[in-house]
Amino acid sequence: MSGGGGTRLWPLSTEEKPKQFQAIFDKRSLLRTTFERILPLTTSEQIWVSGNTKHDALLKQELPEIPTKNIILEPAKRDNAAAICLNQLLMAKQEVPLDEVVVMLPTDHLITNEEEFRALVTIGESFLQKNLDFLVTIGITPTYPETGFGYIHKAATVLHQENDFSVNSIHRFVEKPNREQAEKYVSSKEYLWNSGIYMWTLGQMLTWFQSFLPNIYQPLSDNLHRFEEIYSTLPATSLDYGISEKLEDIAVIPDHNLEWSDVGDFRALGEHMSDNIATLDVKNSYIRNDTSVPMKVIGVENIVIVNSPNGLLICDRDRAQEVKKLSSS
Repeated sequence: MSGGGGTRLWPLSTEEKPKQFQAIFDKRSLLRTTFERILPLTTSEQIWVSGNTKHDALLKQELPEIPTKNIILEPAKRDNAAAICLNQLLMAKQEVPLDEVVVMLPTDHLITNEEEFRALVTIGESFLQKNLDFLVTIGITPTYPETGFGYIHKAATVLHQENDFSVNSIHRFVEKPNREQAEKYVSSKEYLWNSGIYMWTLGQMLTWFQSFLPNIYQPLSDNLHRFEEIYSTLPATSLDYGISEKLEDIAVIPDHNLEWSDVGDFRALGEHMSDNIATLDVKNSYIRNDTSVPMKVIGVENIVIVNSPNGLLICDRDRAQEVKKLSSS
């Protein structure tokens, strides 16, 4: 899934080149990193990419191995439910078997423990091959009371066990909590962060769309040959709201040590000082200089400073989520 606008990482990310196309952690873009992370489990012919029409050239440049027919371009932003429905219909049209396991990977994640990631996906596939009607997600053990993530209330019931990992049933999904609630969730050890990585079987996902989101499924199914013409008329909703929160047959695979981060804003990137900056008494901050102009920073704490050819950002680290309010200014 590579259709995001990346507004919360301005000025590193812009509308013309959002964060999924940026090399934030190393010389590879987030999109390329996601592709290479899953590739050992599959082939490039079995990977589909969903993105925006305006980024067609960037998608093909970053992933030249993927067949053009597997690059699905959305002509408008309608949240991820419409994008997923379109993807599944086109995969079925390309004669992907309806019992095939699909894994949905957002391209704005940092996952350092790639070996564990592939183990979790493999276990999810094994479970779904015997339980075709389930939706499976990967849950992240919270390390602090984050208020910017959704949570999963994990049940004690173990549905599947493999290589020390378990597939558990779920009590419920929880929307982004306030600070007090988040602290209770973390201390209870019963809650997980919702990673947004989902797995399902192709035929079952199409059935869910027919049942829960017919106002998306029917127009796309009836007009698949000209979806570009009707796509902007579809309702904008997410997989979470539209389908996953309505299901009973849903499970979570808790991670052990996935070293996962949602690269949603500068706070999520952790502490950072780029090489071309001189600092004195700087704490708990993200400071980056992508220009040739020297930068010196003294006596600040909990701050974000990003200087790039696209612009300069200075903000309180705790308010990093608000960058999107000004990124179009």
